[in-house]
Order: sequence, then structure tokens, then C-alpha cells
Amino acid sequence: MNRCLTPMGRRLLRASILQPSCDECLIAYRQSCVAELVANHSLCISLQPVVQRLFGTDRLLMLAIKPLHVNDMQNAERNLNYALLLKSCLDTVPELEAILATGVHPFFVKTRKNLRNSEFQVMKDKILTLIHVDARFVKGCTSLSMQRCFAIKADINQLLDVARQIYCELISDMKNMVEQLAVKHKLQLSLEYNINLGYHINVVIPRGSNMTISDLPAEFIQARKNRRSITMTTTALLTLNKQCKNACEEIYMMSNTLLTNLLEDIRQHVGCLFQLSADVAELDLILSLAQISSNPEYVRPSFEAKLELINSLHPIMELFNRDLPMANDVNASITHNFHLITGPNMSGKSTYLKQIVLLQIMAQIGSYVPATQATFRVADRILCRISSRDDAELNASAYVLEMKEAQYILQSVTPKSLVILDELCRHTTVEEGSAIAWAICEKLSLTTAFTFAATHFLHLTALSNMYHNILASALEMMPNSVKLFNHHSSYPSSSPLYNELRDLLYLFGFAENPTSLC
Repeated sequence: MNRCLTPMGRRLLRASILQPSCDECLIAYRQSCVAELVANHSLCISLQPVVQRLFGTDRLLMLAIKPLHVNDMQNAERNLNYALLLKSCLDTVPELEAILATGVHPFFVKTRKNLRNSEFQVMKDKILTLIHVDARFVKGCTSLSMQRCFAIKADINQLLDVARQIYCELISDMKNMVEQLAVKHKLQLSLEYNINLGYHINVVIPRGSNMTISDLPAEFIQARKNRRSITMTTTALLTLNKQCKNACEEIYMMSNTLLTNLLEDIRQHVGCLFQLSADVAELDLILSLAQISSNPEYVRPSFEAKLELINSLHPIMELFNRDLPMANDVNASITHNFHLITGPNMSGKSTYLKQIVLLQIMAQIGSYVPATQATFRVADRILCRISSRDDAELNASAYVLEMKEAQYILQSVTPKSLVILDELCRHTTVEEGSAIAWAICEKLSLTTAFTFAATHFLHLTALSNMYHNILASALEMMPNSVKLFNHHSSYPSSSPLYNELRDLLYLFGFAENPTSLC
């Protein structure tokens, strides 16, 4: 589901998945916004590159708390980055406002109103008094270093202008030196830069060539061979690189001296950036959900007092499997809120249970779901007991851990919870496990929580004869396919009529078809 373009959007998506909203009005509000983007594809396409350019909005919030007057190299680079990032964001705000003018949803209207805040223009006017109009924040250490060096306008500080001229001359000298070495040794040399090596020489190894470090001329030193290239330097280039580094640091320090007072003056106006960061995060999340929901096989879910999914698919299997998995129906209501699911191994019981949980989470964060029709009840708690493992840190065996989790579920269940139990009590003897599982199922059946429990204890299906709200179902294994996990469907079963041994004999080749053993 992560189609987000900014760190804020990814964090909001993660938080929404870990803690989906229980407010039905908020869910419907986000759903309607996603629906507008799905219907208005051009608006969705126009917003994506603009939102991506606002990726650093949350980093600017540090302007409100970080000390700015510390005059060292680290703070100089940081302040220059803040200035460039702030200017890039302020340049993007009017463009985002213009694009949102075509949206009619209340969220777009509210965001557009927030973007009209006069504080944005005040900060931009102050920034342009010192920062060059073409300066911007870019990715890549070489490009960003150059932007930092020339961020301050010319003719503001003569010493700064001289330092920048020296810096440019040193880079020009290094380029000329590398060109001369390329002609001299008849090699395809280029001047490269990275944070670890600084300026250095790079030679690409031609395909089919067996060039090694020993084949290089003796004046090249500190050679390192990578996969398809060799990096190296010379004594003269090392000297120029050191001088270039010193010149760059001097530029940073002088720029920081001019920039500190400007950032201190802007600090009183950065309050609007908090709202901007929140708006960009929400907009990024909605764009991500809109991309997923634009799939024609996805449907907008509704919310009522029941759970009803028609031809629903597992969202992960549907995306990554080459073959489309078998669609399944899911039904739960107050009258039938407890479902016991049986079936042979690898018939898809665990996949079916996980599908229910994933679709519930997708619906409650505002996304469309893969189904032809989807109705959910808003769950205030999703309680799952799926994993089968022990925990050495807690000094708990798999059975003890299973009982602790079951106890937590029984204590935490609410009338609107969604409870998932995958093969409860399988880590003890059959007699003890079936008795405990029976007791847990009876206890949960007395609540109005929607419960789905998969089990191999076939006699538990007798609970459906004792309690009218318990429904027993089985996952049928399709005999014409080896890919059992991709071809299964659920059907009601009031008693365990199917023979699991029959299916296993067919699976391992002891019978031509499952029905031949009946």
C-alpha cells in the first residue's frame, strides 16, 4: 500500500495501518476524498510531482527548536540546507494551491485555505533578500554542495565572492588536470566526487577488458577496483582536493554568518509549517490510497452493522501471484457472529483469516478493497492469535504463550471487536487442547464480537448445533490443481462430513481422485 512520496506520508500510512480509525465519519470523509481522486485522474497525476517536492516540510519544523547561532561546520551545513529547503517549499506552495483549485472535496478546500496563509509570503520575501532566486534544495552530494556554496546572492559579501571564485578555479584546475591525464595515458578518465573520497579520478572498464590496478600508470595512487570501474587519484589531485575542501568550508562558514540572523528572523513565522506538514502528509496518504483504489477490481466499502464481502481477494496474493487466487465470500452478523472454519492442511484457512483482517484494516483507513461488494462493521479492536512460536525472552513455551494471548483476547474483547483465532490449542495434547478450545469458543460466542476461528478439532463444529450464532464452514480442496492455496472456496458445513484423510491420500498420489475413496 506504500505509494507515498514523502516521509510524512509514509509515517502517517504506517500509523494508520497500526491503528486504523474507529470514527465512521472520519473514514467516510477520507473515502470520499479518495473517490474524487479516483474519478478525477488528471488531478491525481498533477498532484503527485508537486507533493513530492514537499518531501522535506517536516524537517523544517526543527527551525522552531534548534539553536542557530552555533558557528561550526556541522551547523553551517545544516542552516544552509534549511534555507534551501525552506525556499523550495515556499516556491511550491502557490503551485499546490493552484492545482487544488480544481478539487471540490472539503479537504481540498480546507488545504487550499491553509495555503493562502500570509506567513508563507512573508517568509519568502525575507528569504529572497539574501538567498539567490534560483537556489533550491536538490538531492546528490555534488549538486547540493554546489547549491550551498552559491545560495547567498552575489555582491553581498566581497570576501564570500572571492572565496567562491577561488573554489570555481580549483574545480576548473582539477578538470583540466584529468583531461590532460586522459590524453597522456589514452584512458577514458573523468573527475568524480563523493563524500568519502572527495574529488577523484574514475575510469570505466570496457566490456570484455581484463584491466586491473596493476595495468595503471605509476602516478595513479590509492586505486580501488569496483565492479565495472576503478577509482584513483594522484598526488597533485590530492593537494587540489584538500584546497577545494578548505575553500568550500570557508564558504559555508561565511554564508552561515550571514544566514543566522535571517533564520532567527524567520523563526517567528514558522508556525504555519506545522499545518503545512500535516496537510502534505494527509494529501500524500490520500494519493497513495487513490492509486491503489483505482484498480477496477477494487470497490468502495460501506459500513453497517454486519460484515459481508462478496468475491473478496487477499490483497497481497492478488498483487504478487501470477494466477488470480480463488475469490471467497465472508459473512458475519449479530445472528451469526462466530464462524468455525475447518479444512485440510494447505487448504487456505490461515490465508482466509488473514484476508479478513487485512481487508478490515484497508477499509478502516479509507481505502477501497478487492471485492465485488464490501460491507464492514467498524471494529474498535482487532484481536488476533495467529503465530505459533515460543518466546525464550519471556521463558514461555508455544503453549504458554498461546494461553496468555487467549487470556488477553478474552479480557480485551468488546462488542465491536474482530477476533481471529488460527488453530487454537494445537501445542498440547488433543484431549486437553480440544477441551480448552471448546471453552474459549463458548466464551467468545456469548459476545457480539465477530469471531473467525480455524481449527483441526472437527468435533468443535458440534457447537453450531448448540448455539444458534455459531456457524461451521469448511474450505474445500479443489482436486484438479496442485496449487491448493490458490484454489479454494468456502462452503457451509453443519457437521464434519468431508474426509480429510481422503484429500491427503489424493494429494500424495495414492488415489486417482478424492471421490474414489468414498
